[in-house]
Amino acid sequence: MAEQNRDLIILGFRQSFYTKVTREPRTADGMPGKILKTEENVPDYWVKYVNRGMPQSAATEERLRHMDPENLVLPEGADGGSKQAFLEHRWAQIKPAFDAWLSGQQMPEYGIPLGAWPALSPEQVKAFHSAGVRSIEDVRDMTEALITKVRLPNIRDLKKLAGMYIEGLGAAQTAEREAARDAEIEALREKLDAAMELLEKQAEHNAETEGGKRPAKAA
Repeated sequence: MAEQNRDLIILGFRQSFYTKVTREPRTADGMPGKILKTEENVPDYWVKYVNRGMPQSAATEERLRHMDPENLVLPEGADGGSKQAFLEHRWAQIKPAFDAWLSGQQMPEYGIPLGAWPALSPEQVKAFHSAGVRSIEDVRDMTEALITKVRLPNIRDLKKLAGMYIEGLGAAQTAEREAARDAEIEALREKLDAAMELLEKQAEHNAETEGGKRPAKAA
């Protein structure tokens, strides 16, 4: 995934457990199929994230199995192209961070985990973690004192690259917000035009009625 297309900030993951019920396909009349198997205490993973540019108070928590595009189930005959693309876009950002969390890498308190940044190798991520740097924002904001603690070559180049990465995300998010705003304005304009047309027809009808042009009653 291109870096400028990353628009989520992953805040953390957690695990719970649920009862998994496997059924036969639904019947012809839409009723649930026969239960084939029931499994207790199946691990269930959750992700907490927020759209870039939004406050953390607007964070969303969802089950990962509901976000994995491989689990997408559509009604027969439905075109799920746009839904599939949406899920794949989010999953490409969430899965690297989830894999890092599963492997024991600590999530940052705020920001994008280093494990989700394609510019870094696992060894570089480990070196940053050793110095207490856990997010791309942390790399961008490193002080000179902190730079000397990170045992990596070209560390200042990585600091600049982190800043360019974050700036690119912000520009992409701004463009998406402007496109969404334009689409909303256009939709409102169409609704207003339709309402005005309806009012004009109603006014014409009222004028004809007041002018005595009422439809003749049936005998």
